[in-house]
Amino acid sequence: TSLNQFNLVFSIVMPVYQTPQVDGAIGKLTIDVPVAVLKEKCASVVADGNDLFLISEANNILYASQEDQISRTADETLQSLARGARAGDSLYVRDIDGVRYTCLPLRYSGWEWIMIKRTPLSFVYRNQFAQFLRDLTTLLILFVLMIFFSIATLTARLRPLKGITRFADAIGHGEMDAKLSNY
Repeated sequence: TSLNQFNLVFSIVMPVYQTPQVDGAIGKLTIDVPVAVLKEKCASVVADGNDLFLISEANNILYASQEDQISRTADETLQSLARGARAGDSLYVRDIDGVRYTCLPLRYSGWEWIMIKRTPLSFVYRNQFAQFLRDLTTLLILFVLMIFFSIATLTARLRPLKGITRFADAIGHGEMDAKLSNY
């Protein structure tokens, strides 16, 4: 039999205790979540060529957006990224061969998993040129507006000086009865 004949599930096992004592578990609670449900819930994260992996401490792939990867040992790239993520406490991001890997350590008492999202850099920077054109257009519009308002301000400020200059020219041409208020 092959794995394709069965519905894959992601199992979560939790101990059950008789409270208030927590020394020995009296049983285990197992919750099986079909991989199809996880895939549906992660659809927005893995859209447009993105992949999502959940790596165990033993470098086994617990969940992958590509179902054929589930239950396999992570390749060397994923193992190296998992080691890097385990060394820190927060988001770990690396760009390798045109792909951005975003890693997040998930720690709980007794276990540590690493969630890795693989995204092509072409997807990461897909809107960069459009944003550059929007910024350039905005800059050009603001530059034209700045020149327009500068010219309008200079014209308004120089109007009285222009009147004084015309008045001085009139006096210079012999119009001794000229009045400054006329200019």
